[in-house]
Amino acid sequence: MSKDRTFRLGEVATLLGVSADTVRRWVDAGRLAARRTKRGERRVGAAALARFAAELGSATEPSPVSRQSARNRFPGIITRVIKDRVAAQVEIQAGPHRLVSLMTREAADELGLAPGQLASAVVKATNVVIELPEPVPRSRPRRASASAARRSLAALFLALGLSLSRGARAEEAGGQPILVFAAASLSESFTALAKAFETAHPGAKVEQSFAGSPALVAQIESGAPADLIATADTVNMDKLAQAELLDGTPTPFAGNRLEIAVEHGNPKRVRGLADLARKDLVVILAAEAVPAGRYAREALKKAGVTVGPKSLEENVKAVVNKVALGEADAGIVYATDVQAAGEHVTGVVIPEAENVVAIYPIALVKRAVPRPLAREFQAFILSAEGQKILASFGFSAE
Repeated sequence: MSKDRTFRLGEVATLLGVSADTVRRWVDAGRLAARRTKRGERRVGAAALARFAAELGSATEPSPVSRQSARNRFPGIITRVIKDRVAAQVEIQAGPHRLVSLMTREAADELGLAPGQLASAVVKATNVVIELPEPVPRSRPRRASASAARRSLAALFLALGLSLSRGARAEEAGGQPILVFAAASLSESFTALAKAFETAHPGAKVEQSFAGSPALVAQIESGAPADLIATADTVNMDKLAQAELLDGTPTPFAGNRLEIAVEHGNPKRVRGLADLARKDLVVILAAEAVPAGRYAREALKKAGVTVGPKSLEENVKAVVNKVALGEADAGIVYATDVQAAGEHVTGVVIPEAENVVAIYPIALVKRAVPRPLAREFQAFILSAEGQKILASFGFSAE
């Protein structure tokens, strides 16, 4: 079985798109579990690698284009398989890239897809096809050939870096789930909101996709199914309103402020935005198309500070992850992200005069068959109980 397989550190480095030295440092620091063979060689178990790859996500920098073939084939490791009665979602971490593929549950079962298994994602136009490698000597035979995979797994390409959090599996209770798209900075708070809502509504299920607001909007514009969307700004929500894809008017439900995320303990002694211009600091920001990236630039402009970021990340969580992993010294994120990261990072407060207030709106998405529970979940978020949960994660009421 794939869960029993182990990988050499060099193989781990190739799968994660980093150097072997980086993998060794992660193992030495205890971030990645490894065990020694009788010959003294350190190896990483498939399950441990799958978990670590999923957590690492977009925290590593994009690898050179030369690593991709002309057919856009991404070899990597399966980090997650989610199934309901009919469909299956398979996530592959290929270096810094997370690819998500949808297929029938029958196809996933036929191939025996599971976290920790080596596989390749083949992107063709809007499709992602999953390939399994040929068996190597002494390995157990897989359950279907790559050609069978090609015939049975034509899958819809959702988005790179889009992560799905399920409040409950579809097979565990009757009824269709509420599909919620939410900004990456809402990951922890909306997970708690969904849990509270499901507890108060037995049988209800909430499935949530977290990503940068522009990515979420693009998905809905492309026809992705969603009942509810919450963005980290009004600009991206307005795009959906102008396209007449919303059912009703967006409602502000939370506010947020910026902080500087630095390594735990702040060893570089960053005291404010002005320090981010220092040449001895590696600074990263979210991309300008992402609300957190735009807000960061507004704050820097207010402070009269010019920063040349080493990289631009696809969402604010990627900024936090890089700082937490020591791959950057500082990044501008939301105060709620610093709180959610706990001891992994330290927050440096940005003065009110230089700060920017982020307003989060929420709205129902037009569906051919509206789901009353989606409206109830929206009402719950806006209720006193929902606002209390949001406040516990550092959000302000709006």
